[in-house]
Amino acid sequence: MSAFDDAEGWREDGHELLGKRLAIDLDGDRRTMAHATVRKWLPEDPKEGEPALFRAIHDDGDEE
Repeated sequence: MSAFDDAEGWREDGHELLGKRLAIDLDGDRRTMAHATVRKWLPEDPKEGEPALFRAIHDDGDEE
């Protein structure tokens, strides 16, 4: 985890979706799929009305 992630409160434990695999449809017809794993999460912020956020690492190393 980077210092930036730590400062923002990203977590690597404490959520049931961590470690789950994703298949992301890139073109809308399931011909091109990206596969990733949920690695981090940021808890919701009820004061700001923000939902929980998640970061996934793609099998090719990209992160979103």
